[in-house]
Amino acid sequence: AYDNGGGAFLIVYFLMLILAAVPVMFLELSFGQFSSLGCISCWKISPLFKGVGVAMAVVSGYFCLYYNLIIAWTIRYMVVSFQNPLPWVGCNHTWNTPDCYERISLSQGNGSVPSDYLMTYDPENETSVLDSYDLFVNRTGNGTLNGTSAPEPRSVRATEEFWKYRVLNVSEGLEDIGSIQWPLLLCFAAAWLLVLFCIIKGVKSS
Repeated sequence: AYDNGGGAFLIVYFLMLILAAVPVMFLELSFGQFSSLGCISCWKISPLFKGVGVAMAVVSGYFCLYYNLIIAWTIRYMVVSFQNPLPWVGCNHTWNTPDCYERISLSQGNGSVPSDYLMTYDPENETSVLDSYDLFVNRTGNGTLNGTSAPEPRSVRATEEFWKYRVLNVSEGLEDIGSIQWPLLLCFAAAWLLVLFCIIKGVKSS
């Protein structure tokens, strides 16, 4: 939101929420409660609008596909979060690139250390919190910091590289379709199993 104009989108969001989303939601709930039928069968009340029910079913199917993919990502992160150390910490993994960087501590001697994420500096603990600026950070004995512009290209966070090159294993381009990501496929199957367990005994049980 910050990168795309702050909270200006909230005006349009709440406007459409009030004028479109909430009325349509109440319409669906009313039809469902009144008819006790599915989204296609309930339109027997007016056969002219039967296509609306079909469209609702198709859209719900699309939502299931990409929502379950998000759940699959969540399951993947949940599983690997039990590892020690966490796999997205550090830049010494096989999927990391030379552009990878991790949070740095300024307590390890004097001199220049490259930082692309400088926000605050605590002179007591001699640590820095990273922010989005391309800087060289110089530490002196009295706990002061000097920042100068650095010509080096921006680096990539270790967490971002874990997401891009380990979880998704992004290919080089459209000409390289890559291979099946088996861990993600298993997590995707687990997400659909969760859906199955929720609805296997009918809507009333879920």
